Amino acid sequence: MTKETSDQTPTNRIGKSLVSRSIRRSTRRYTPYGKTPQSRRITVKEPVSRLQRTPTSRRSGRKGDKDEPKDFKGLTMKTWRSFKLTPLYGFSTNPRDLKKIANILSAHIEAEKRKGIFMDNTLMGKAYISVYKDLKVTDVDPEAIQIVVKGKNPNGEDIIQLTAVLCGVDMQENHIKSTMRDNFTYFPVMLVKASVTMSSAVISWLEMQYDCKVTPLTLSSYDLAWMVSMWSGMENQKGKTKPVELLYSVPKECEGLTSINYSIDPEDCKDLWERIHDKDEIDFTSEEVQVFIRCLEAHFFRVFKVKVSAMSLVRIGTPVCMVGTDGRLKIFLSDKVHVLLRHLTELAMGHTFTNIDIV
Repeated sequence: MTKETSDQTPTNRIGKSLVSRSIRRSTRRYTPYGKTPQSRRITVKEPVSRLQRTPTSRRSGRKGDKDEPKDFKGLTMKTWRSFKLTPLYGFSTNPRDLKKIANILSAHIEAEKRKGIFMDNTLMGKAYISVYKDLKVTDVDPEAIQIVVKGKNPNGEDIIQLTAVLCGVDMQENHIKSTMRDNFTYFPVMLVKASVTMSSAVISWLEMQYDCKVTPLTLSSYDLAWMVSMWSGMENQKGKTKPVELLYSVPKECEGLTSINYSIDPEDCKDLWERIHDKDEIDFTSEEVQVFIRCLEAHFFRVFKVKVSAMSLVRIGTPVCMVGTDGRLKIFLSDKVHVLLRHLTELAMGHTFTNIDIV
């Protein structure tokens, strides 16, 4: 059974003195975090108009046109599994081609059903593939694609068996040479909500049909630390914020305790971050992230005398999203969908092209 410890004891507010002590340290302590880029960009580019392709300014978050805020309810408040993909060979986003592709996928799922892959009593339905609008930000981004597989339960009611979104948001570059882009389509990220068997069936079809590789997008503890630093103080449309949560995995040697859930008031996190980072700066550095996390962990030690800094950060919760190292995520704010997907795109592209290059 998991025991949880939260920061609910009356304590001194995390403040300037704690920041200054962390900055003055000359020796670097052990952390479970891996390597990361030296800096990242907080904001997302403005959407590119279909009629006028001109450079646009950047700002925090993205709502699209001011008169037409985008609604991403289909992506929010659902638990997704995130995957990274290599470029798809021969995939077309043309609406007519998407209908043909959907028919092929439906036939594949029916064939898998006959093999006895699916053990439940749900009747297999039909696959639908369409363009998911409003996720494209730059000219380099592909048109996002949504895959939906519908079926019927034993009572004859329609149910959705799988929802998947393939996308690349605010991509800074395309690793595929321009002479080959007619043959390859690159979606760095795929979000999937489905059972394990249905997910496996669709993934195996993608790999077989389009000569690509689909693997889980696993995140490091330091990837999660970046996300906490970026989004811990963000507010939703109603001005309310969720508590910031850091879930640490306890070493096996500590019997009877498997994890520690560290809950923090978002206003404290925002105040701490503003003391570390200049709010007028678009970019922020890995040093700022290290100081921010170090202060939170030092505060926990001062209150509970437990060194979570020696443990692995395995899940974080912010006003924007909840994300784990296993790639599971849940998006809370529709107006921050682009911000999150842009970051996942950057991580997926970094993982995919570390050892290979598409020429």
